[in-house]
Amino acid sequence: MPNETPKDPYRIGPIEPLRAEIGQVVVNHSTCESAIHSLFLTILGKAGLSDRATRVLVKSQNMKASSMAKTILALLRDGYIGLDDEYLVRIPEAIRGYQKLSGLRNEVAHWQWAVTDGHKGTLFNDLQALDPKNPQTTEHTLTTLREISVGLVAAAVVLNLCATAIASGFQQLWADTALKDIDNRLNELRAKVAALPDPAAEEMPQ
Repeated sequence: MPNETPKDPYRIGPIEPLRAEIGQVVVNHSTCESAIHSLFLTILGKAGLSDRATRVLVKSQNMKASSMAKTILALLRDGYIGLDDEYLVRIPEAIRGYQKLSGLRNEVAHWQWAVTDGHKGTLFNDLQALDPKNPQTTEHTLTTLREISVGLVAAAVVLNLCATAIASGFQQLWADTALKDIDNRLNELRAKVAALPDPAAEEMPQ
């Protein structure tokens, strides 16, 4: 039709609702990395390193959140940092969640999305395929992308709370109560996200 706006040629890949969730995964992953950085500063501070020295270390060694996470886990396993039991359980649990979801985020952000028009988006790992005719492939839906996003938010919230509590010297009882409250709120969030309706049929062509 003459008055129709032509489709933007740069909007490649899956349909718009999926692209929006892809962006949310990337944003939430960045938020989780920020939480890990905050906890890294706090843990290294407990080990006797100043905030400035830790920041110099991160910058000079070009440390990524993944390296900071591994360092935090190593220090907790070593027992060098004296923390209450609840932190010794919840911090590794949240970091392992981040590590798992970070692998999925890397697929979402770095693999090549096919041009699709259905409810599922298809990705190819073309850049690392030994056989170009048979690259590694996977699929994501609105549901799976939302699950990744919520999981990253959950990890970020727990890690930020632990960083704040440890830096402030809050007692374990406070941490226990606060973390239980956070768990309840996150469960409510998961339920709300799971109940989100899919976009209208006209937005999701078959």
